[in-house]
Amino acid sequence: MSASATPPPPQTPTLLGYYPGSTANSSVVNDFGAFSPNTIKAGSFQFQTGVDLSYREWDTRFGVQRTSRQWTLGDTWVTYGVTKDLEFQAGIPLWQLNRDGFRTDLLKDHQSDTTFGNNVTLRGRYNLWGNDGGRTSLGLLGTVVLPTGSCDSYEYGLAAAFSYRTTCNADMRFSTGFMLMENRDNGWNPAYDNRLSISHSIIGGLSGLVAFDARISTERRTEWSTSVEAGLFYNFTPVDQLFGGSSFHTSGRTPDFGPTVSYIHQF
Repeated sequence: MSASATPPPPQTPTLLGYYPGSTANSSVVNDFGAFSPNTIKAGSFQFQTGVDLSYREWDTRFGVQRTSRQWTLGDTWVTYGVTKDLEFQAGIPLWQLNRDGFRTDLLKDHQSDTTFGNNVTLRGRYNLWGNDGGRTSLGLLGTVVLPTGSCDSYEYGLAAAFSYRTTCNADMRFSTGFMLMENRDNGWNPAYDNRLSISHSIIGGLSGLVAFDARISTERRTEWSTSVEAGLFYNFTPVDQLFGGSSFHTSGRTPDFGPTVSYIHQF
């Protein structure tokens, strides 16, 4: 479909939200599941905020049961559309609470710490094709993590994202990329990440998502880790979207589960 193609007729709200097949017709761009190759409109802003929990429980070789909980409140992303095919993002987790505990047959204890304004993430996204419609889309993403919080060094990453809309109006995404992280020996360890997700409308403004994530790092004693994710989108309007879902551990050192709730508004 070319940029001059006739746009779809305007939709009106229903009791179940705007737009049947809302994730296809909404102007909101999200990165739940795999990264999106598309960008928001030039000159527009998009604001995303939410609450995340990461929980992991494991046993050590000495019979000690360890737990780790990390709450992120106000996990905020601000996006600006620079041109039709280019956007910039800034990610700022406003408040984090970490709670680590251990338990044996005789003892039980925990420690907590709070962080305000953790590491800032800057990201640029450029769409190579498919921003104006069509079944396929391809984009590139560049990421820099600033050591403004728990990180002691900068991190750099590059990723490619591809999407395909099937004939049954399911959205399939695949993204692959890497992050370079500095180690204690002043060297760099690349970490590779591959994501696959499928979403489809259910009824009215409601859509469902399933995703698979696989990660591996060259850092010593780092396992191959995988997780699955499931969630629901709800589009109140073409510029307002709510997402709720969770990731689930399948192998490696991924969290046992990681529920998240996010709200996105574009203006």
